[in-house]
Amino acid sequence: MLRNLCAYALSEPEPLQRYIDLTYQQVLFDGLVTAVRRERGRALADLAAAGVPAAAIAKHAKLATPQQVRALVTAAGLKLPRARSTPRRTKSSTPGGTDEQPRRYRTTSTKSGGTTSGKTVKRAAA
Repeated sequence: MLRNLCAYALSEPEPLQRYIDLTYQQVLFDGLVTAVRRERGRALADLAAAGVPAAAIAKHAKLATPQQVRALVTAAGLKLPRARSTPRRTKSSTPGGTDEQPRRYRTTSTKSGGTTSGKTVKRAAA
């Protein structure tokens, strides 16, 4: 496969030029490897977004651990959704409630300075 992809560089008789050509080819292929890895991570992130757990993704993608799934997704610049074992509690479902009074804000007031010009300025009262 190397001979098929880099035949021109490999056939270069001058060693320094061959080195330069092969280095150029390596940079191109390193970029290709990075792009493929990123796309693999996006595919795994799409599976996770569809609700498939990371352990199941690892098994079906023939990866050894869910950490490898996370690493590929991270390489794609994405994050896996967090798996929730229990539903989130909302503010209203906290036992006992709270003793805080709701904050009240004045929505309009006249400009300070003694004179009223008819303009109203929105301010929050502390």
